[in-house]
Amino acid sequence: MKKLTLLAFVFGFFAASAQDSSQTDSDANADSPDGKNYKYQSWSVGVDFGQSSFFGDLYSFEARQQDYNSDFGGFGQFGAGVTLAKWINTYIGFEGQFAWQQISGSYKEYGFESTMLRPSINVLLNLTGAGGPNLERQRKSAWIASAGIGLAMTKGTGYILGGDANGGLQFDITNAGRPQFFVDESTANSYQKTFIIPVGIQWRYRFAPSWDLKVGTQATIFFSDEIDASGAFMDYADNPNNPVPTSNIQSRAADVALYTSVGVDWYFGWKKGSSKKEPIAYQNPFLELSDRLAAVENDVDNLKTDDDKDGVSDYFDKDKNTPEGVAVTGNGSAVDTDGDGVPDYMDEDPYSSRGAKVDADGREMDSDGDGVPDGRDAEPNTPRGQLVNFQGRSIDLKDAYYLPNVFFAFNSATVTAANEERLARIAELMKKHPEWKMKVVGHADKVGSESYNKNLSERRAQAVVKKLTQVYGIEEGRFIAEGKGESEELGTSNNVNRRVEFIIMD
Repeated sequence: MKKLTLLAFVFGFFAASAQDSSQTDSDANADSPDGKNYKYQSWSVGVDFGQSSFFGDLYSFEARQQDYNSDFGGFGQFGAGVTLAKWINTYIGFEGQFAWQQISGSYKEYGFESTMLRPSINVLLNLTGAGGPNLERQRKSAWIASAGIGLAMTKGTGYILGGDANGGLQFDITNAGRPQFFVDESTANSYQKTFIIPVGIQWRYRFAPSWDLKVGTQATIFFSDEIDASGAFMDYADNPNNPVPTSNIQSRAADVALYTSVGVDWYFGWKKGSSKKEPIAYQNPFLELSDRLAAVENDVDNLKTDDDKDGVSDYFDKDKNTPEGVAVTGNGSAVDTDGDGVPDYMDEDPYSSRGAKVDADGREMDSDGDGVPDGRDAEPNTPRGQLVNFQGRSIDLKDAYYLPNVFFAFNSATVTAANEERLARIAELMKKHPEWKMKVVGHADKVGSESYNKNLSERRAQAVVKKLTQVYGIEEGRFIAEGKGESEELGTSNNVNRRVEFIIMD
C-alpha cells in the first residue's frame, strides 16, 4: 500500500510539472525590460561512477562475518550511470537516467550477488532555486532532489553456506526470484524485471562556465521483495529433504539499493544570439528580478525628469538636449516643418520644398547658382551667369521675361536667407544691364480675405525692392512694385503661390 501511495505521488508530481511547463518555459527564456536576454542553458548530459549497497532480507553489511559470506556486500560493489536532463525553469526539470550497478548481500549462511540495469524518468527539484545567500549574483552550487519511476532488470546468483566450496548450493535467480530447484550446476540465467522508484539528493558545484561536479546518493525502491532471492532461501529452509542445515528467514524489509556516486554534467542548449549562457540550474531568480526592478526604477526616474525642460519627460524624449524655448513634437524632437532634417530653430529656410536637398543651414541646394533650387531646376547644370527662367531653363536675353522667383512663408512678407541667391541673381543682372527697369510683382495664396491678400502681396513686393536697394545698391527708381493678391495663382500648392516675380520692362 505504501508503494502504491508513493507511486501515485510521483505521477501527480509529473502531471503538475507538465501542466505548469507552458508558463514556466517562457519565464526561463524571457527578455527583460532593460534589453538583457535571459535565455539559459537548459539541457545537460552527465556521467557518474560510484558504490552500491543493498538493504533487504539480505543486505550488504551483515553483522555476522562468517568466512563463507564475507565476499558478499561491503564496499566492493560498483556502479555507473549516464543522464540527459531538460530544465523547464530554475526550479523543475526532467531527467532520463540509465544506470548499471552491482548489488550483493548476505544473511547468516545465505548470500547473493547480481548485476542490475535500470532506466528511469525522474523529476528534478532545485532546492536552492528559490533562495539562498548572495541574491545579487549567480550561484556556484545547488542542491538537487529527484524522484521518478523506472524499471530494474537484475541477473544474479544465490548461494547457501558460501556455495560449492562449503558443501552448499549455488543457483541462478530467475525472473520470479526462485531457483530452478535444486542443482549444483548453474543454468541459463534470465533477467528479473520489476518497477522501481528512484529517489535521490545531489550537491552540485559549478567549476567551469558549462560544467559542474555532482556528488550524491540515490535510493532505488523495488516493487519486489525477491531481488535478493529471499523467497528461494525460505523455500529451501522449509524443504525437509534439503541436505544442508539452513536458517529460516523472516521477511524483514522491502528491497532497496543505495547508489552513492560522483560525476560531472555538461550544460548546453542556449538560443543563438542570447547574451547570457548560464546553466539554468544556477540561475538566481532574485538577480533577474533585481535587474528588472532596476530597469523599472530607471524608467520611473525618466518619467519624472525633463532635463531640457521642453515639456516631454526623458522617458519619451528622443532629444534630451533641445535648447530652452524651442518648439518640440510629442516625442521631444525639435519641430521641423519642411521635414528637411534641419530643425526650424536652425533652419534658414523652414519652408523648403518637401524632399528637397538642403545644406547644413536648411537652404535648398542650387548646384549651378542660377537662383533656382535643384529640386525645381529643370537644368541643374547651366553655366555660371546664364540667364534662366523660373524652371531653371536657359533663355536668351532677348526672350527674357520671367526671372527667378522669391518665395515667402505663410502670412509673411519677410525675405528669408534661403532667397539670397535668387536676389543676388537679380542684382547681378540689373548691374550687368544698367538700362533695365524691373517690375516686381507680389502674389499671395487664397488663405484669408482678398483685400488682406492684396495688401500682403504689395508688402512682399516692397520688401524685395527694399532688399535689392539696401543690400545690393540698385537704384530704387529702376523698380516698380505692385501686388496682384490672390488673383494669379501659379499652381495648386500654396508654397509656390506665395511669391514675388520679376518682369523686365521694355
